[in-house]
Order: sequence, then structure tokens, then C-alpha cells
Amino acid sequence: PKLFGRIAQIYIEKYGASEADLAQVAWKNYAHSKLNPLAQMRDADLTLDCASQVSDKNPSVAPPLKVSDCSQITDGAASVVLVSGKYLEKIGRDKNKTARLLGYGHTTDYLPLDKKDAPTFSTARKAAEKAFGMANLKPRDMQGAEVHDCFSITEIVAYEILGLAGPGKGVELVKSGATTLPQVRNQKSGKLPFEIPVNSGGGLIADGHPVGATGVRQVFEAYQQLTGQAGARQIENARKFLTFNMGGSLTTSVAMIWGRE
Repeated sequence: PKLFGRIAQIYIEKYGASEADLAQVAWKNYAHSKLNPLAQMRDADLTLDCASQVSDKNPSVAPPLKVSDCSQITDGAASVVLVSGKYLEKIGRDKNKTARLLGYGHTTDYLPLDKKDAPTFSTARKAAEKAFGMANLKPRDMQGAEVHDCFSITEIVAYEILGLAGPGKGVELVKSGATTLPQVRNQKSGKLPFEIPVNSGGGLIADGHPVGATGVRQVFEAYQQLTGQAGARQIENARKFLTFNMGGSLTTSVAMIWGRE
């Protein structure tokens, strides 16, 4: 927590964001988790007001991060079967009923935070650029994304790493409602110019963070969304999906683009 608390401090000092801005991510992901029957925090009620301030119910952990800004370390398991297109044909499986890996990128960076260009994290950004380049797609071609929100600040930084928002604009993206499922968003906002629900199942903050299984769990969420099996949290017309996972303080970063024909 202390490392990411420092990243949050750097971000706030550089871009003028606030603790209340971070709370937008926590509130959103808790709201999404209510639509996910497997989410750890599906029965928890977190208001934006509670997430925005330190209290007995929401104590400080590593300023400016509070308990609500933190992920839920949990037990869990996930698995993926990855096969070739030829194998699908061999077993008679319809390609239109599964998800395809369209592109991926992987990078590693220095371990110490003071050797990285926080909060830009240009090395992590290269992983996303590789994935988009391989898939011949752009960030705004995505209909949804799963990102590593071990803390609320990490999701905001991820928006910028992935090209969904410009430097210092990640806060504006989440506040606009663009990363919130329409099912839980204030309906008065109507259809937005750009929408990309992020962490539709609740993310690490509210779905849970089973650590070693987290990256695969993200892929499973992408699969469910792309094949229309996400239930109440289904993203309408999801055809392209992004997953972004990382280890350490963005020391190892992996981006993958998934799609459905």
C-alpha cells in the first residue's frame, strides 16, 4: 500500500487530482460487483460519500489511500484453455461462439519506484502499444476492459497507460461515467460520446484479488463479455476487449486484446 500511496501522492501533486477523485473508482467497482454473483463484495454498500473521506468505517491505510481504495486479497481460482483456430475446426466448434486472442504485449521495468517515470510509466505503456499494434486496433476500438486495480490510483493510471485517456486525464474519464456500466450509471447522463466499461465484474477492489489467479480471472471476464454470458453486467455489443495486468509497482506489465468475430 505504501508504494501505491506514494504513486497517488505523485499523481495528485502533478495533476491536481483529489482523494475524492480516487473514490470514484472505488464507488464504481463496488457498484459493478453488485451485478456479479461471484464478487467478494457483492453485498457491500459503499456510497461515494463514504469512499471520499476517512472515517471509522473507512480508515486511512497509506495516505491518500483508504480501505475502500484497496483491493480484496482473496482465495480463488481461474483457468483458460487456449487452442488454435485449426483445433476449433477439428472439434467442430463455432469460432463465433468463443473469444480470440488478437494481440498481446509484455514489458518489464526497474523494481524501485524512484527509477520509474511515475505516474507516466512509459515502459508499461509499451506493453499496450505492442498489443494494439499486433491486433491492428486502437484503444477506442474497445468495448470494455479489465485492468489491475490493486488500488484505485492504479486504475486511473492504467487509463492513461492504455491510451484511454491522456496524461492527467484519467480522473476526468472516470468522473464522466465513461468507465461505468450503463446499468449502474446515473441514467440522466444518457448515452456518452465514448463508453468503455472498466472492471465490469468489480475488479480487484470489489470482485477480489486472488493474486496469482487475477490475470486469468480478467481473461475469463473478457470471455464472458464477448460471448454474451455476463448476465446483469453484460456490455452491449461487446466485440473487442482489453485486459491489462501487472506485477509489483508496474514492474511487469501484460496487455492483451481479445475479440469475437
